[in-house]
Amino acid sequence: PVPYVKIQYSYDDFGANIWNMTPVSTTNIVGANSYAWLVENRISPVADYQIRISDYNDAAVSCTTTSPFKIRGDFNITSPVGGETWYVDEIRPITWTTIGNITAVNLEYSANGTNWFTLKTQDGINATNVNNTGNLSIRVPDAITDTFKVRVLSTIDTTVYKVSNADSKVRGILDVTTPNASTLWKVNDTVAITWTTTGSISLVRVDYWDN
Repeated sequence: PVPYVKIQYSYDDFGANIWNMTPVSTTNIVGANSYAWLVENRISPVADYQIRISDYNDAAVSCTTTSPFKIRGDFNITSPVGGETWYVDEIRPITWTTIGNITAVNLEYSANGTNWFTLKTQDGINATNVNNTGNLSIRVPDAITDTFKVRVLSTIDTTVYKVSNADSKVRGILDVTTPNASTLWKVNDTVAITWTTTGSISLVRVDYWDN
């Protein structure tokens, strides 16, 4: 029997970079053949880690995994969480938390959950390769929809990303400029009603109220 084993992992075929998963030795409980490992913060963008289990008393007795794996981080988006209504060209914060050592991120949005586009910062700069501080103020894009979502991606491994949990809304803005508080119109006059538009609003309805 093998009373004690050593479990190690490495990303360079057990060359210069080897780490112990266990203390100096771990009791090899016959029939259990398992070890609960708290994955360490050694993120790899590619699958190049391997695990080796060896007899603590005889290193020649060992077994190495044949399929490499990678260690990846994760995100959790805390704003938006879904249910918000944002307006085109507003400045809004995107906030998130990070698990693992991820130094830079990309921020994207989608109006339909399928097509993704780069968000812009409040200064109009693409939100790509930005420092991972956990928050960034963005300018709400002209993407009027009821199914707006954002996602945060690692720059070194774009398979590591998180999408906001639920849909938010993006709305355009209409602002009537004429008439205003000082306007006086006479019956049968032909007058111009004017307004400004923020966002892609193709059709409007003009009503009046005589309160």
